[in-house]
Amino acid sequence: MNKTTPPGSPPSLALTGSRIMIRLSYACALLLTLMTAIKDIQETQAAWWLVLGIMLVPLLAFSRSIFTLDVRGLIWLCFVLCLYFVMASVEAMTSAHKILPTLLAVVVTLLFCSVLVYTKARAKAAKALNTHNNTDKQDEQQ
Repeated sequence: MNKTTPPGSPPSLALTGSRIMIRLSYACALLLTLMTAIKDIQETQAAWWLVLGIMLVPLLAFSRSIFTLDVRGLIWLCFVLCLYFVMASVEAMTSAHKILPTLLAVVVTLLFCSVLVYTKARAKAAKALNTHNNTDKQDEQQ
């Protein structure tokens, strides 16, 4: 049971569904970013460690926040996802191989929206928990 859910009530569908979507879309974003980086390395003959570092390290830095569902870390992830969306959109419009950047833009958008739904559902659950706890305290005082 989640800490933000009142005792005896099941977690909301939005909370459970967004948790799953956050983790799935994060894994897909990592995979698509890796595939894009490998494609870029092959096309440009750039240093592999530099390309992988620049493209993957910002996403990997948020892996702890993804798996612990730390709200503050997820909010910061949304700022980074905006950069990935812009990068994927520009690459999709300018490159001949449009499928990887287009998929990356879609997955990043899905991850962004999932994080927003999760933070909203978690805030709503926390508010319900506070209301439940305040009601219990008032009952005890009477």
